Amino acid sequence: MQETLSEIILNQQIKGPYWKMILKAGWQDYKPGQFLMLEIPGVFLRRPFGIVKLKGGELEVCYKVVGRGTQELTAVKPGTKTHILGPIGNGFDILNANTATNYLIAGGYGIAPLFGLAQKLKTIGANIHFYYGAKGKDDLLYVDELLDLGVNLHLTTEDGSKGEKGLVTDSLKKSSTNHDSRFTVYVCGPHPMLKAVAAIFPDAQLSLESFMGCGIGVCSGCVIKDKNGNFLRVCKEGPVFKASSIVL
Repeated sequence: MQETLSEIILNQQIKGPYWKMILKAGWQDYKPGQFLMLEIPGVFLRRPFGIVKLKGGELEVCYKVVGRGTQELTAVKPGTKTHILGPIGNGFDILNANTATNYLIAGGYGIAPLFGLAQKLKTIGANIHFYYGAKGKDDLLYVDELLDLGVNLHLTTEDGSKGEKGLVTDSLKKSSTNHDSRFTVYVCGPHPMLKAVAAIFPDAQLSLESFMGCGIGVCSGCVIKDKNGNFLRVCKEGPVFKASSIVL
């Protein structure tokens, strides 16, 4: 983890309320599932953002406009200098990924850390089934890029506008009896989806989202409980946890 003075080189609308930002950070590597803390002077103090991609020292994050801060973020121009802190936290464990089938399950813009994970898994020749669900087709992001990666992509939308109609967990349940004997499950998305997937796969690796004040484990503003009642910090002990180890 390091604090870096970076430059915003792209801040562009993807579609609807979804935007992507590319920053010149100079980082050479990160572990998928890790995140960064971004501060924009005059806009907001440090906030966490999942890392979508990193290539040639340039990293990409995506965000959704949900309030005043993210609305003002859309007006930040390329060339703006800003401090970022990262990579932060514990990412996904892919130690045995090339000897197992890998099920990646994303909901909405929970796609962010899982896209980078899919890229990483492809470099080691891993077998990937990517289950991706959202409210409607306009809430599905990076679909063309996922297809370009060559993953086995299973799309669901609640309104049926793209892929299978229903919840991503519905699609998952239908195929849950067809999994290989060796498989690993990685998940990021809304809290109800995490709970539903954890009920099916207690060994799943869950990437949690949380409000954070510092991102380095000092303020304890992002605590959750483990199954023994102990407090864990999403920024420090996470953001990736084994489903069976925490209280959702």
